[in-house]
Amino acid sequence: MLGMMTVHLTPLVSDDGMRPLAWIVASGNSAALFAVLAGVGVGLTTGRNHPPSGRAWTGAALNLVVRTLFIGTLGLLLGLLVDADQASIILPTYAVLFVMLVPILRASARFDLVLGLLAAVGAPLVSHVIRRTWELPGSAALASNPNLTLVDLAADPAGSLVTVMLTGTFPALTWFAYACVGLGIGRTAIGRRHVAASLLALGAALAAFASLAGWLLLDVVGGRTQLAAVASRSMSLEAYTDILVWGAGGTLPTTTRWWNAVLAPHTGTPLDLLFTLGIACGVLGACLIVGRVVARPLRPLTTLGSMPLSAYVGHLLMLQVPVLADASWLSLLVQFAILLVAAGLWRLWFSRGPLEMVLGVFTSTVKRWLPSEPPAPARG
Repeated sequence: MLGMMTVHLTPLVSDDGMRPLAWIVASGNSAALFAVLAGVGVGLTTGRNHPPSGRAWTGAALNLVVRTLFIGTLGLLLGLLVDADQASIILPTYAVLFVMLVPILRASARFDLVLGLLAAVGAPLVSHVIRRTWELPGSAALASNPNLTLVDLAADPAGSLVTVMLTGTFPALTWFAYACVGLGIGRTAIGRRHVAASLLALGAALAAFASLAGWLLLDVVGGRTQLAAVASRSMSLEAYTDILVWGAGGTLPTTTRWWNAVLAPHTGTPLDLLFTLGIACGVLGACLIVGRVVARPLRPLTTLGSMPLSAYVGHLLMLQVPVLADASWLSLLVQFAILLVAAGLWRLWFSRGPLEMVLGVFTSTVKRWLPSEPPAPARG
């Protein structure tokens, strides 16, 4: 939450015209961490290291369908209120990712992790081929405000689907890698020390590998020269530089395969996915370790982190208040303080956040509809 708020609220350029350190740390990485944690949450609520089977799988699948409907509708409603210049809404992509996880709920942690890494490499290449080969439908309204709304979905279902799957800021086809790896992490014995240490080591290795591969492909093999030559025929130097320095809006052009060697925020390339997956795994491993050592001083952050959907929506609503939406560090500190205090006060009376409670009502209702598991036969 703090990372995404930093991207939304702090200046993009420092006084000396360079990228601020806070932006470098948070841009792209915080959204990826948010998506990985969504997958972790699915794993923790569907059996942890014991994947569901039988009626338990049915219940887990229906639970995800309910989450899809609730979070997807909420995201489309927020799209009517929040302009993309303020924030890109990730909830419609979340909704689709939950459905995409249903077929692999029975899979083991190892399968999920391997599939997620394969998707991180393969899905961007598939997206590149699809977007280069076919003329995809799109909505003219989404060009001015890429945040999907209920109006967009009703007026242009095909264009909305293409946006959320392939061409939006958070294309579900490529972002499936984050949710899949997160599900695999949730399937591990995440409370053990060696798991946290492994996540930290794996994350550092992935991030280092992606950085090294990007340097080799662009600066040693010669990809940067090839890419610059192709880009000069279809875009301005300023637009080309912006992509390499600041990143893109979810996808890159398809004029050459060398675009897939770019490592920049929200470019959706294999290297971008591997790097941000590494950062997400490393941060999660570090937090698990730190949480064992200093739990009590971090309790306010833990409380806010236990209601991420409510905190996220609260932040988006505060962006609509002019006095709180100014791009400054003061706005960031004020908004974060409001969320911390509100979460602490709410926790005095309730165990879950307000939106989490509403979602819980729907999922509990569906659970009551399911027949209970028959008792296991006695042995001996």
